[in-house]
Amino acid sequence: MHPDPTFHVDDLDGLLALARMRPFATVIAVEDGRAHVEHTPVLCLKDADVTRLRFCLCSSSEVARIISGGTEAMVVFTGPDAYVSADWLGEPDGLPYWNYLSAEARGSCGPLSEEALIATYHEMSARYEKREHPSPEEAVALRIYAEQMKDMVGFDMIAASFVGVRKLSQDKRRDARAQAGEKLANSGGDRAIAAMMMNQGK
Repeated sequence: MHPDPTFHVDDLDGLLALARMRPFATVIAVEDGRAHVEHTPVLCLKDADVTRLRFCLCSSSEVARIISGGTEAMVVFTGPDAYVSADWLGEPDGLPYWNYLSAEARGSCGPLSEEALIATYHEMSARYEKREHPSPEEAVALRIYAEQMKDMVGFDMIAASFVGVRKLSQDKRRDARAQAGEKLANSGGDRAIAAMMMNQGK
């Protein structure tokens, strides 16, 4: 997390929207003071007051071994980012920096049953292929596919915390921020970040 609370976000719906927009996440587990990292798509589900994160890892990975034992894991979603020149902010003697969006969840992970793993693939394919849930024929095909994944293991994390960073030059004057956003857009930088900078605080 960025150390400045100015940029901190705890709006769960907004964080889930970011996680669903950028589902390819980093899963981190720590053992004996050493961090282990894997990258995998993560499906976020919200049920009443419970937020669940479901994902699959190779069973031989160090992260899978560690979190299978009940160790807490962290899942980090990285959103859009953009370089910001100090000149764009009217601060020629200042330092350039990066604006960005991110979200991170922490929690312990339990194993996914075969049925839950198949359901997760159904939901993920439906969501990211922008179609309805699979037909019975497709469901059978997915089940056959799942049976071939003997070296994979699915995990279900209940998020004990879900927080994020929304760094959009909020610590700068509104006019300077809007000017920098416009220059970012005109320079070919990330247009999502540029638009949010220009609209921040309006």
